[in-house]
Amino acid sequence: MVDFGKIKSARHSRSQGSASYLGEGYFVTARHVVNGCDLDAIYHYPNSDISIFRKEVELDESLAVRVKNEHMFDNDYIGAIEHIDKIEQALESKDFDEVSLLGRKATIHWQKMVCYAHNQMEEDAYSALEQGSIFGEKRAELLKDENTWKAVRSEKQFETAWVNILFGKYEEAKKNLAKLKEMQEKRNDPTAMYGYHGLMGMTHLMEGNYQQAVDNFNKGNENNIYFNYFKGLSLRAAGEEEQAIKTFQDLAKINFSAWEIAIVKRLAQKQLDGV
Repeated sequence: MVDFGKIKSARHSRSQGSASYLGEGYFVTARHVVNGCDLDAIYHYPNSDISIFRKEVELDESLAVRVKNEHMFDNDYIGAIEHIDKIEQALESKDFDEVSLLGRKATIHWQKMVCYAHNQMEEDAYSALEQGSIFGEKRAELLKDENTWKAVRSEKQFETAWVNILFGKYEEAKKNLAKLKEMQEKRNDPTAMYGYHGLMGMTHLMEGNYQQAVDNFNKGNENNIYFNYFKGLSLRAAGEEEQAIKTFQDLAKINFSAWEIAIVKRLAQKQLDGV
């Protein structure tokens, strides 16, 4: 897995055509991020397991096979994918209406996309991204609701930009982000641009534009756990060490069970260990 403490060397590697540098997955479903909601958009169970389903999808207990935190904390994304596969296989045996089934399939492929991207499985990541988009579009067609279509279109730009960033395709990501910005600026919602600013901040960071990255993160959701890790890296690279350390400390001391903590907590602690 990638050492995010080595942003500069990784950036130079990418400029030479390497796609080996991977950013962290944004494990909350993109529709929540794009719409400005907090990242805590998954179930939290008493036994500290992680559900792979977003809150809006109610599942019966027999189907809620949960991805365990230890897979995430150990960077065991193959193990996580195996759990997701089990849930996907169980879907067909359940009596869901078509709209609900398409929603669940879209969620599952979104989860696969993130795991594949973290595990540097580029072809699989883009395939899962495409499959998730197809299921989302089919669901929107059935609902015949314009707001749903708007969400699907914005999600697709967000997710595609995100994956492009994770695999070092910054120019392509910026094209997606320009489209996302145009869509989200039309919304009468002060949080509508949170996702855009988070991903734009990531892009600036990876390209070495550290102050611009900080500026973007400051315009986003200050409670966004995932983006705050990248904000910490940007602050450190921009010479704002005190603020960077505080950001990493805040991340390292969070104890609740969620995918974003499983991903960034260890990385944040690693940044502190190097101080």
